[in-house]
Amino acid sequence: MKHHKSVTPRKQIVSPWECAKATEIIIRRIRRDASYQVRRKLDQVTVKRYVGVFLAEKEMPPIKVALVNDVPHLVDGWHRLAALEQIGRTATRAMVIETTEREAKWLAASANMEHGLALKPGEVRAVFRAFVRARKHRNARGVLLSYREIGFESGKPHTTVRNWMMKDFPKVAAEYGSMEEFKGKGGLTELPVLEPSMREAAEALHRALSTFRTTDCPQQRGAILQLAEGVLQEMKEAGNWEAIPF
Repeated sequence: MKHHKSVTPRKQIVSPWECAKATEIIIRRIRRDASYQVRRKLDQVTVKRYVGVFLAEKEMPPIKVALVNDVPHLVDGWHRLAALEQIGRTATRAMVIETTEREAKWLAASANMEHGLALKPGEVRAVFRAFVRARKHRNARGVLLSYREIGFESGKPHTTVRNWMMKDFPKVAAEYGSMEEFKGKGGLTELPVLEPSMREAAEALHRALSTFRTTDCPQQRGAILQLAEGVLQEMKEAGNWEAIPF
């Protein structure tokens, strides 16, 4: 069997929430800073739905709070907290971690990308800004990620990411070079049309890619590759598809 030269994966920090434990917290003590929320406003339909869930005494995931300079900031759970206040709750379960302001704002922004409620274009750009400000555009060695890699993180084509970088972070864009030059090895490109079903498929591929990158074990990485190759082969053999030129 032919072995390919291994490539050092991008090191990603394990989610800080994995080690956090749910604790009871007084709602009025939680600071809701608008700079931690990329959504321009709450979706009242979602709030109303959550009110029904809580009134039915059903469990929902605890909210997430970041201690920044000893001040508890809401990171994830804006709609849940609004629903709890509507029914008169004064306390709730929360996952609490201590971190920096930049990292907390990135955690808040990225949480919105994981929710089922789609972000508006301007809100996605706010996520991008939090991504760069938290230095997520560099790997563990400080090397710049390619525009394609950043684009796959945000669900945007690399050309959009490049334009945003040039306008919002010109000094960082200068490190990438001219408009035609792209550093890094690149990554998966965005599908031309991200309909709901396609977006779900893209997110599943992204999760598989993230798992591959964060796994150091060669055997596990090989198993992921083998599984991916098998799935890809089945998809090709299913027929009724055509290659999309990028």
